[in-house]
Amino acid sequence: MRVLLYLLNPRSPKNFKKSFIAILAEGDVNNSKKDPKTRRMELLEAVSSKLVLFTEANADLFVRDNHRCKLLIEVISMATDDVSGILEKILELVSMGFNEKHIVADPVGHFVIKQLIINESINVENGVQFKNNFTTMLIDAVDGNAMRKWASINRGAFVLIW
Repeated sequence: MRVLLYLLNPRSPKNFKKSFIAILAEGDVNNSKKDPKTRRMELLEAVSSKLVLFTEANADLFVRDNHRCKLLIEVISMATDDVSGILEKILELVSMGFNEKHIVADPVGHFVIKQLIINESINVENGVQFKNNFTTMLIDAVDGNAMRKWASINRGAFVLIW
């Protein structure tokens, strides 16, 4: 898992402790003929389609698992392939009938949705354009009655605030 997280978003403090990042920095001697950014992009492009397919097929597991959710978020944010299938799988989970096991009521599930919204807003502020706007897709997928139910629980209310 760490190798994939590192490939998607190297040395991200969201995914790695500062002490771990410092150890990695010791190995920054470039023994490759290629520029590190070029080498990283080539590796990312080589695995991107397989990561997208894997996370799409297992989105229901990734959305509810504390460790796998980080990989899901990074794949959606950093993959070079189209991630609309993953977003649609998440939206299917969001559209299901509301109960105590709903994705918005789930501690990890609500974190994933909130993080996708936050990441998207940060990217928009930085001028990054998306083919798939998760926030718009989310609003279209959920009716007003469901949003009222979300607002009635703590985690759901935090998703709506973002």
